[in-house]
Amino acid sequence: MSVFKKDWGSEVYFDTASDAMAFLDEKGLSFISEKLKDRVEKTIEYKEICISQLKNDYILEVGICGFGQFEYYPVYMQS
Repeated sequence: MSVFKKDWGSEVYFDTASDAMAFLDEKGLSFISEKLKDRVEKTIEYKEICISQLKNDYILEVGICGFGQFEYYPVYMQS
């Protein structure tokens, strides 16, 4: 896990889906964790998972990035 602090909150990067899902589950967000699990099962391989959260730990977005890609495929976005 790598954390990058921003003025609005932080971006948390994970190399494994299991670590990202555990992070979400610890916050009581198993419904997002399940969406991530479903997306990972449909993906051949991925480079990392990014979770964007506000300073109050409110989750804004969860995305997955594949190898050779420079953008994240959204798994969950707060509406």
